[in-house]
Amino acid sequence: MAGPLARYLGGLGAGSAKAEPLADSRAEAALRLRQRVALAQSKRPVAMSVANSDETNIPDWIACYTKGLPQNRYGEVVPAAYRALLRACQSGKYVDFERIPLGAGRKLANPQAAFAFHLEGGDPHCFGIPPAPSITSQEGRYAGLSTTDLRGHYSLSDVPFGGIHVVPVVNGKVVARGRRHPQ
Repeated sequence: MAGPLARYLGGLGAGSAKAEPLADSRAEAALRLRQRVALAQSKRPVAMSVANSDETNIPDWIACYTKGLPQNRYGEVVPAAYRALLRACQSGKYVDFERIPLGAGRKLANPQAAFAFHLEGGDPHCFGIPPAPSITSQEGRYAGLSTTDLRGHYSLSDVPFGGIHVVPVVNGKVVARGRRHPQ
């Protein structure tokens, strides 16, 4: 192990205050280094995950990410589909993810990513992030002002363009896939 790196990582081993002597081979040194770093990383606590409460406080999950799930003609998620997604996320089981109904021929983009293990760097579950602002908060309302048009376009992302007969109203304008039509 290189001198400066050995001095830096010397304290990562269990009770070891000094660097190990040079290994017989680079592969052995790399193995020992990886084992010490993995042991140190494994002792980090899992970060607390805090939701912004939009999922429970706002009806019909209208403030939640529902792309790829079946939706009604107004772009609102079908409740049974969203409940299936919640069940799968809570269980983490592959079979539950396979039971999630999909809409408009779409697939969910890597819905099990949170259950993957990363072999480089620390475990992502050990790094906390603050919850996103609720759309009912002052910060969320301000952010919502700039995304209102995008939200209207997004609500139609799973609706086939030829099948739009009634479209949602956003900021007083009827919006359909990037085109605005007079009311």
